[in-house]
Amino acid sequence: MSKKAVQVLTIISFVLLICAAIFVLYLPLPDAEIKNAEKKTGQIRFEVISEPTPTESEPPISGTSETTTAEIKIDSNLLRKVDFDELQAINPDAQRWVYIPDTIVDYYVMQEQTVGEGFYLTHDIYKAHYAPGCILTMKVPMNLEDVHLILYGHHMKNHDIAFGQLRDDYVTKEMADEHPYIYVYYKDRSEKWLVWTAVDGDQSDIVYETPLDRGSDRYQDALDDISSKALYQQVAAPDKWSKTLVLSTCRGKVAGSSERFYVVAVLESTYYYQTGKEVKGDYSDET
Repeated sequence: MSKKAVQVLTIISFVLLICAAIFVLYLPLPDAEIKNAEKKTGQIRFEVISEPTPTESEPPISGTSETTTAEIKIDSNLLRKVDFDELQAINPDAQRWVYIPDTIVDYYVMQEQTVGEGFYLTHDIYKAHYAPGCILTMKVPMNLEDVHLILYGHHMKNHDIAFGQLRDDYVTKEMADEHPYIYVYYKDRSEKWLVWTAVDGDQSDIVYETPLDRGSDRYQDALDDISSKALYQQVAAPDKWSKTLVLSTCRGKVAGSSERFYVVAVLESTYYYQTGKEVKGDYSDET
């Protein structure tokens, strides 16, 4: 099967999954169910997250003439660590953690294991049915490398969970200025992503094609499409050789709507726990 055919089948499968699951976002859930689930998530956070002592000085979004190299220390949020051994003892599919300071986003990210499957759209980390589901990443066909990582999260009506406030936090540049960084944690490293832009888009947007190859014309098309729809731009648009992070949720007011809201970020640096080394830019350039 050609790679193009794989991409088309993946997109169709994902769209069908979303159409099948999206109605749950508008069903009223008992507050007790939401509170109980969030209580469990809060307990998991308490048990697996190690919070570092804040550094004396945090690096700015971009260097200024008033900030010397000596004054810039490692961002304390990069030193935050997740005990993935303990987390994966609950469920080995919990392979990432996403955190946005001063927002409600501080969650494990579930990795789907079957192409076209969205099990965690409607299940919790314990694999029990739960309409709000988890923040998740879809399975990439044939384990191909994908230059953009998409994290999907529900926007539950009237509930401040998952990506429920994502649009409120990033719909304008002024809002994005309040929390410009997104942190993603792995077993061996932490990543600091700088928000590039946000888009009021649609599920048919090129960004939802997977996989997209680094350096490919189709990936450049996706970046150009994002630029053309951008609500603002925090930094210069990345090129087709840059990795991107996408946080995606629904925004339509009607059940089954294809409207999406997504935030796109570029990788600023990666901190490796074992070496204590922070590598600027794309971590694949580490030597």
